[in-house]
Amino acid sequence: MLVIPAVDIRQGRCVQLVGGRPEAEKAYGSPVAAALRWMEQGARYLHVVDLDAAMGTGDNLSTVAEILANIRIDAEVGGGIRSIGRASEVLAMGADRIILGTAAIKNPELISELVERVGSERVMVALDARAGKVVVEGWRAQTQNTVIDMARKFQQMGVGSLLFTNVDVEGQMRGAAVDAIREL
Repeated sequence: MLVIPAVDIRQGRCVQLVGGRPEAEKAYGSPVAAALRWMEQGARYLHVVDLDAAMGTGDNLSTVAEILANIRIDAEVGGGIRSIGRASEVLAMGADRIILGTAAIKNPELISELVERVGSERVMVALDARAGKVVVEGWRAQTQNTVIDMARKFQQMGVGSLLFTNVDVEGQMRGAAVDAIREL
């Protein structure tokens, strides 16, 4: 089993959101220090998300770049990657893989183009769900798309990896919603 620790960044700080709600935020200081701490504790891979970019309220791109420049392990990066340009920029910074959520749902053609340009192993689609329906825009907008239908669609498109987050239990530290995972 590969455990992948996360560094979620909001307003320049490493944070944890409960259920994706900014008002339920817990702050943990410097994102760069958090990334280095995970690496020093033996992490072999890192998950980095720019929450401000995901929510459309700004970005922490310079902090993401600083993390990637200072760690000696691979990292996947997501949050606000909604164009070929931003995807290329994040990959050029040193990300091993990019994660697209909102853009994947709203513009699936972008995913096809990215898979063709950079290879399927470097493109991950985030399927974040509340009550079994995909949510976008930093988990603030619910679609009518089911996780299962979208997973099948992206698998057929050649996406290398899917990232499933059950927003109903995210950040609550009460374990995983195993039934939803099994169904997927």
